[in-house]
Amino acid sequence: MIWDTWLRRYRWERRLDKELRFHLEQQIRDNIKAGLNAEEARAKAYRDFGAIELAKEECWDERPLRWLDDLIWDSRFAARIFVRNPGFAFTIVLMLTLGVGANTAAFSIVYAVLLRPLPLPSGDRVTSNRL
Repeated sequence: MIWDTWLRRYRWERRLDKELRFHLEQQIRDNIKAGLNAEEARAKAYRDFGAIELAKEECWDERPLRWLDDLIWDSRFAARIFVRNPGFAFTIVLMLTLGVGANTAAFSIVYAVLLRPLPLPSGDRVTSNRL
């Protein structure tokens, strides 16, 4: 169901739009039954119901795989920026490479000095006799 919603989001969005418009039209009919003319009933329904696009965005934000849409959107935006500014893209890749390399080197040193057990039999029982 979750993937179905994401893969068929255009159908889902049309269905959501249809449902919200149905509720708005129902509100207009209720206002007309309450004694308002058609124009006043429509205006009151829009005031009470609020913006349809805002309601659609709020429903859209509640979807389970919203993060996937955000990831795709952000990746496409980053790709456009990198294509427009290749120097910036090169600088970012270089900084990421240096950062990953520095972290790998630091962890290798910490592992070799502090975390790896001593290469002795019963290395975890070795202690110092200094006072």
